[in-house]
Amino acid sequence: MINEPKKIYLQVGPENNEEIDFKDLDEVTWSADRVEESDIKYINELEFIPLIDALESIKYKCFKKMPEVYMLIDQLLSKK
Repeated sequence: MINEPKKIYLQVGPENNEEIDFKDLDEVTWSADRVEESDIKYINELEFIPLIDALESIKYKCFKKMPEVYMLIDQLLSKK
């Protein structure tokens, strides 16, 4: 796909989002720009590939000298 946006905003309405279950919504729109304070920002996962690659490289360099950093990076990467 060409011109794929790097980020979008899901527009779920101006209500308080903390009390709404996303699964209960039936009309969610999106925009390349924030429209309401309640909009939810989504970032294209392809934007994170260089960061993930760099963290993988750093992780193994830390294994012996900084095991706490190794463990932290390992935990971060396990959530991807």
